[in-house]
This record gives sequence, C-alpha cells and structure tokens, in this order.
Amino acid sequence: MNKNNLTIGITILFIVSALTPMTVGYNLRTSIETELQLTSTGNDGLSYSSWPVHKHDPQRTGRSPYDTSNNHGGIKWKYLFDMGAQFNSAVIDSNGTVYISNYWDLIAVDKNGTGKWIVDTGDYKGGTPAVGPDGTIYIGTIDHLFAYNPDGTKKWTLENEHNFFGNPTVGPDGTVYATTNDGYLYAVNPNGTVKWRFIDKNEGCSDAAVDHNGNIYYGTIYSNNLYCINPNGTENWRYRTVHGFDYCPVIGDDGTIYAKDISYLVALNPDGTEKWKQYIWGDNPSLAPDGKIILGGTSEFITARSPETGGIRWRYEIPNIQVFIDSVTETAIGGDGTIYFAYTYDKRFGFVCVLSPEGDLLWETHLTSDIQPVKFFYILSEPSIGEDGTVYITTEFSYQGPNSSEDFGYLYAINKQNPSPAPGKVMINGETNGKVGMEYNYTFKSASPTGEDVYYLIDWGDYTYERWIGPYPSDEKITVGHIWDEADSYVINARAKSTDDMCGPWSELTVSMPRNKAISNVLFYRFLEQFPLLNKFLTLLMN
Repeated sequence: MNKNNLTIGITILFIVSALTPMTVGYNLRTSIETELQLTSTGNDGLSYSSWPVHKHDPQRTGRSPYDTSNNHGGIKWKYLFDMGAQFNSAVIDSNGTVYISNYWDLIAVDKNGTGKWIVDTGDYKGGTPAVGPDGTIYIGTIDHLFAYNPDGTKKWTLENEHNFFGNPTVGPDGTVYATTNDGYLYAVNPNGTVKWRFIDKNEGCSDAAVDHNGNIYYGTIYSNNLYCINPNGTENWRYRTVHGFDYCPVIGDDGTIYAKDISYLVALNPDGTEKWKQYIWGDNPSLAPDGKIILGGTSEFITARSPETGGIRWRYEIPNIQVFIDSVTETAIGGDGTIYFAYTYDKRFGFVCVLSPEGDLLWETHLTSDIQPVKFFYILSEPSIGEDGTVYITTEFSYQGPNSSEDFGYLYAINKQNPSPAPGKVMINGETNGKVGMEYNYTFKSASPTGEDVYYLIDWGDYTYERWIGPYPSDEKITVGHIWDEADSYVINARAKSTDDMCGPWSELTVSMPRNKAISNVLFYRFLEQFPLLNKFLTLLMN
C-alpha cells in the first residue's frame, strides 16, 4: 500500500468511525493493519516473522537474519508436552508465539514458556507447522491440510485422499505449498481453495522450496526427478538422477538450487543445468551468510562446503559421539554466521552445540529429561531461531514406569542471561594397565571459572556410564570405581558441566585390560588334556 492509499484509508476510517459504532472502526483498522502486514514483507515474503516455516524461509536456507552472538547458552525455559515431537521443529509467529506439533496435537507456547492452547487435529501428523503472513497456522496430517487461527480455532480444512505428511511452506503471495506422500505438489490459496496441483505419478516426494521469482522446486523419491514448477503450476524443467530426492531443495541467494539425494549433493543453475555434483553423507544443507553450504545430520561431522565447487572448507568432528541413525540434527544459522545443531548421546540425553563461522566450538548446553527413568531420549529436529537470538529445539523421550512407558517431549528455549560458565577440562588419573574383573578407582577433577559446583559425565568406553553425577565442589577430586568385564583396550571419556548445564571440553584416558594370565593358563592346560601326545611332547621340550 502506498502513502496516498494509506492516507485515503485513514480518512475513511475517521469518517466511518464518526458515523458508526467503534466496532466498525476497529474492523477497518484491523483490515488496514493486516494489509500493511501482508505488504511489508521482504523478497522472501516471510519477514513478518523470525522463523515462520521449516528451515526459516521458502528457500529453505535454514538461516536467520538476526544476530545470535549474544546467546551464550543455558536453558531459559522448557515446556513439557505429551507425546514426542519426532522430527518436527518449532516455528515462530510475529508475536513470538512458538508452535510445535507432536503425533496428534498442534501446540502454541508463548515466548515466556507458558502454554497458550493445544488443538487435537484428530489425525496423525508427520510435519512441522507453517505460519502465514496473517498469522494463520498450517499443518499437514494423514488425511487433511488444516488452517488454524492464532487463537487456536479452526479456519478451514482441506480434505483429501493424499497424506500431507511433509512440512508446508508459504510463498511470497501467501500461497501454501504442500506435498503428499504419493507425489502431489499442492498450491493452496489462503482461503483453503486449491489453486492447482502437480503430480509425479511415482509415490514419495520431498518438501517444496520457493525461489524469489515464485518458482517452486521439489524432488521425487522413486522417479528420481527434481522439478522446477512455474507459479501457474506448469512444469518448467526437470533434472533426473539415479537416486531419489527425498530431501527438500535449498535455494541460494544467487538462485543456485542445492538438492540432496540419498548419496549426492547436486548444485544446479536456475535453468536446471548441472553446476557440480559431490558424493556427500549428510542431510539437508543450510546456507551461511557468506554462501558456504553447512551440512549436518546422520553423521559425526558438521561440514562446510564451497558454493563454487562443493569442496570441503572445514569439518568439525563431534567428539565421542555414540553414532546411530539421526544422532546429529540438521543445522540452523544465525545472521552472524553462527551455526547451531544438536545431537543425541547414548539415547539418554543430548547437547545443543554452537560453532563459529570458522567451525570452532563456542559452547554446548546439556539437555535431558527431569522425568526419570528414561527409556530413550532423542533430539531429532533442527534448531529454530527467534528474533532475540533465542534458540528453540524440540525433543522426544520415553518414561519407563514400573508397568508401562509413556512418551513425552520438551520444547527448549536456549538463551539464559549470564549462565554459569562451563567448567574446564577434566583431569583423569588412575591405573592404565589392569586385569579383567577387578575394580579400579579413578579420580576426576574440574574447576568452574566462578567457583560453582560441577557435575561429571563419565563414559567408561564399554557402553556403561556415570550420567552427570554430582554436584561436587569446584576443583575437588572425586573418586569413582569401575570394573571391565572383557579383555580389551578402553578409552575413558569425561566432561564436566555447570549448574546451568553449560558443558566443558572432553578429556580422555586410555586403559588396557588384558586377559587374566592365570585364567589363560588354566584354559591352555585344559586344551592340552584333550591331546595327550601333544602334552607329552611339550613337556619334553620344556624339560
């Protein structure tokens, strides 16, 4: 809306307000404010919110425009909800309300960590919500695409025989783009009517991304196509590979399309021609402010790659991680280039980690459940970033009761003011050569920079742990014993954390537990008893 139209609109508002009850004036004012909000967006169409869709924007860059350098970690608050969040990350509207989804519900939490409302959609869900320019929240389920008002009331329902299991996005004009598990790409108007749909007849496809010109990109799993669809729903071009595109494309600032299939990351020019192709293990990339491609997920590495060639710029190895499927999340990037990700450790707790733009570790915050005992604890969704630099992340865990187990989740807000700093490196001392079946005592000591108490995590190297024992006074030695049951070489890993869950660096000590010689001799003589002639021959040799 230009200034002349705004002046006319305000003049009409005052005239009508003078002649009619204030409710009419209020409705007109709301209409003007809504129009201003809708037209004040930037090139990506989503500047009305700090993190409105999965991976931040229609281009799916995973990059926030806000500086996060003042976020020094620490848990600001956490919100407990029923069922887990699976792979669903948080989205944020213009008022700072955070929206998450579990298996069945859409949940709204205010920026202070208080629950606002919970809606049971009645359908199983598999994706992250999306927020439109007018505050409408969109969520896909097994049978429907739902639209909800900011107060939690239902706005409309798009019923279909197709499963909207993915993560919808919103284009610059407010069009909602959602894909189905059987190859459909839907374009839906803000009022819930279908604008058009495009079909690849093979089942399975990725989420959709939208470039600054309104072109839509999505990949298929079984037909191995990456499509560029015109804003009117017709095909522009397709790129075919031998692997399925099950990851959402990412659009660079220069229009380059980055598409990840099962094994390769492909960079395509805007006309669909191949720029480069690299064999890469990992999940969807995020794009740093300087154009670097940041990859995390399903690996023990976070990797930065060149946008020109796909070659490695740097690689951060996550120390001592117990690698299993999806142990590392995808990344989110602040406007200052700071890189956020999380990983699950031993399926009982996890960490939110922060790297500098050069790949150096800045801090880690420990996440776990207050409800114990825990059967498993997972961090599967990538972080989301608020306007004030707060990082939000969802988790899933299962409480193991005496007769049954229940699933829960947490929404964490990471940005505590002046968190207690991380302790220093742990000093480990004790026997490095021992015998199987004997207990050995080891001492551990770490100091807090501010003299606060510390907790210790000890990984004995044989898949047994001391999980955050403490608190203990800073810089005081503690003694913990352990028995190894099998002959082998083991690495003891230990780290300390502060009272605000800020984690210090890992330390290690290698120990060797060879087989007990006495036991070995007994077994050897039992073996010789089975062969009398060999026993006699060896006896003659030894004499």
